[in-house]
Amino acid sequence: MLRKRPYSSLLHKLARRKTVPKETKDSSKLNRTLGFVDLTFLSISSMVGGGIYFMIGSGVKDIAGPSVIVSFVLGGFASLLCAICYATLGSELPKAGSTYTFAYVTLGEFVAYSLGWIGTAGNVGNVAAIARAWSSYFDSLFDHAVRNFTMSQLANWTAAPHPVASHPDLIATSLVIILAIVASAGVNFSSRVMNAISVMNISMLLFISSVCFYYGKVQNWSNEQHGGFFPYGIVGTIHATTFCFYAFSGFDTVCSAAEEARNPSKTVPRALITSVIFVLFLYTLTASGFTFLIPYYMVDPDSPYSSALRMTGPKFMSYIVTIGPLFGLLGSLMSSIFGMVRMLYAMADDGLIFSCFAVVNKHTKVMVKAIAITQTLSAIIALVINVENLLGFISASALISYSATSVAALFLQVDSSSFQGGSTPLVDPSDHDDDTDIDDVDSDEVTVMVPVVTESSHSLKVYFGFHILWSFCLAFTLIHSWSELKRGKIDAFIVLFIDFFFFLLFFSLFTFSYSKILIKNGLSAKLIIMPFLVSLSLFLNNVFLVSTSIEDLIGLIVFLVIGWAVYFAYGIRYSKESDS
Repeated sequence: MLRKRPYSSLLHKLARRKTVPKETKDSSKLNRTLGFVDLTFLSISSMVGGGIYFMIGSGVKDIAGPSVIVSFVLGGFASLLCAICYATLGSELPKAGSTYTFAYVTLGEFVAYSLGWIGTAGNVGNVAAIARAWSSYFDSLFDHAVRNFTMSQLANWTAAPHPVASHPDLIATSLVIILAIVASAGVNFSSRVMNAISVMNISMLLFISSVCFYYGKVQNWSNEQHGGFFPYGIVGTIHATTFCFYAFSGFDTVCSAAEEARNPSKTVPRALITSVIFVLFLYTLTASGFTFLIPYYMVDPDSPYSSALRMTGPKFMSYIVTIGPLFGLLGSLMSSIFGMVRMLYAMADDGLIFSCFAVVNKHTKVMVKAIAITQTLSAIIALVINVENLLGFISASALISYSATSVAALFLQVDSSSFQGGSTPLVDPSDHDDDTDIDDVDSDEVTVMVPVVTESSHSLKVYFGFHILWSFCLAFTLIHSWSELKRGKIDAFIVLFIDFFFFLLFFSLFTFSYSKILIKNGLSAKLIIMPFLVSLSLFLNNVFLVSTSIEDLIGLIVFLVIGWAVYFAYGIRYSKESDS
């Protein structure tokens, strides 16, 4: 009898995929209380916050100028493509965990763990970054009195190394602690708070846009002496899209709440698509109004809206506008905490990280221990780390998560026909009377799915793997060789042609194999559009990713290495899939 080679056993453990057991809503430890409106406002509050208020100033003045409007449209379009993929997966797998759970079912344990780890790290950093942004805005209402007092009386860290802030941010730390207590009070209470914040935030952005268009002038879009609409060129517009894409990050929080949603197979995808389209409209309107109000070279990056209105409109408007970011950032903070602990809960429930993160309080039905641990870490980071050093890392982690979810959505359609027990209907018609309208069924049931790798799906993944590689190479060439391409350098065009040729070749091979599997397994021909949507989504994400600084990518790798150490020391041994 042949002994199994150690590396073969290791690869099997890394590649094992999650089985989703048949369950009903009563088997979940969490309460299913969230409806379509709750989920939509949860998604909107996740997106509308730090991005539009905190980053538009530097994006307009230093990166893109008035063309930041185009950047928001591109970022929103890329987010919409990702949201479609999330909607596909959310309807098929209504489980807590979002990206992590989707990847575990389709891409394997190691990939899922890595995505869950960097997603959690990104959320921890996101909470700290938004808390510091909120603190800065709040302090500006009092001429930075809290900052001045802290630096003069408590601690002055201006001589500290680069990542450390100039002073400890006591407001940001206190805010994280207060919101952690709110999140621990239960999903019903926290959702009501987020709904109220979202309504206030939407109203404020609509008010800001109206004021900007009233006091602005069209010459601010077409000032040829200062570069016109594209003062930093197309490259600047694309670079700003990376940060504008960050402004849309957070919509995936809806999928993290799927296990607490009523009829998740319908409410989750509808809330996702509705919220992203609405926020795309809202951001485009706000960015258009802001660049219409003031010349881009006069923008104050620290307080863009209030300073612009002080220069061009009534001064009292600047004070009203300053309140807006407080609501927006508050909503983003709440939703980040909400999504983060549910991803940790899913990972701990699968045995990949410490079981304390899966403990659900019997009274509030939320993960109080997970909230306490993660928000203590966020509070410490908010206290000592400068917010600008976290934004690139957060954007990069979001891009990787969205790309992985796009791939997972694509392969779920193929692999579902290879699951033992067949495809995954969320509602089993045999369980209901013939007179029952299928639309009225509370579809909280998920049948058992045990992944089985077939030869056709294996070759499909090989083709798509090479397609992803050449998609990255094509994006890298376009961004980092743009100046050479504009000057007509032949070697740059040769590299671009090679990248595009192999990008198209492997996409064609993949699409052909994908269509054969659809036909073979009798799946809907409408699914043939999935490779095109996913390929476009991946390419746009790669364009944004290669625009990220090398320091942020190094930070991401360092966090991954730390996470892998935890996985090989704990997760790989205690994974519940090892018993399957």
